Amino acid sequence: MFPIRHGLPVSSASHDRCGNRIMPDRYYRPGMIRLNECPFNEGVCVEMIDSGLVVDRIAVALGWDGSISPELEWEVAEEQLGTPFPADYKEFMGRFPSGVVRDVITFWNPVQSAEHLAQCKARFDGILVCARIAWERGYDSFPPFPESNGVIPFASDVEGGALFWLPWTSNPDKWHVVYQSRHSPDDWTRTKRSMASVMLELATSRSERNILGWDLSAKDRSFRLLNLPAGA
Repeated sequence: MFPIRHGLPVSSASHDRCGNRIMPDRYYRPGMIRLNECPFNEGVCVEMIDSGLVVDRIAVALGWDGSISPELEWEVAEEQLGTPFPADYKEFMGRFPSGVVRDVITFWNPVQSAEHLAQCKARFDGILVCARIAWERGYDSFPPFPESNGVIPFASDVEGGALFWLPWTSNPDKWHVVYQSRHSPDDWTRTKRSMASVMLELATSRSERNILGWDLSAKDRSFRLLNLPAGA
């Protein structure tokens, strides 16, 4: 959410020259995530922890005590989707099957099974088509994958917006998350945070202080499974 730096005042989100919101920075080291919000209350805590522990905190916040036994290797998913994935994404998908977070964020787990990978790819391709249309029509938008530095989707909101990685470097563990609202093709929220950090924020938020900018105060902290469509 918002950073606390050695007792300095909390800063608000800024905007780039195109009007995109840039959420305040979080310090980062490969394989580690700095958390600024405690997942068990609205107090602020600053600590450096492993991404596996972040996933554990997400599960606790959502009341998820289930598990998953992936049927596919990550090499298969990466070949099908044409991209490598960050380690924290793999950690997350090793804990959560395809599902819906707080009736707000949906995702398909690409290694859960061949059928779930097919659904993931269909959603992946569909989001990229929409992103490409916006980009080619001249909106202030990021280029879509597989263009150079093109954004790569990993989840969507229930209103048709999408969460992407911005692959500004060849190292997937350093990719930042950006969010495109369905309501405006050039309405992007930019962060310098990882996928797991953003998902923890969404799992714990009690206000509009999250990457979506949605008031989640009335949303249950829950996780439900996403079933395959009939005939899939």
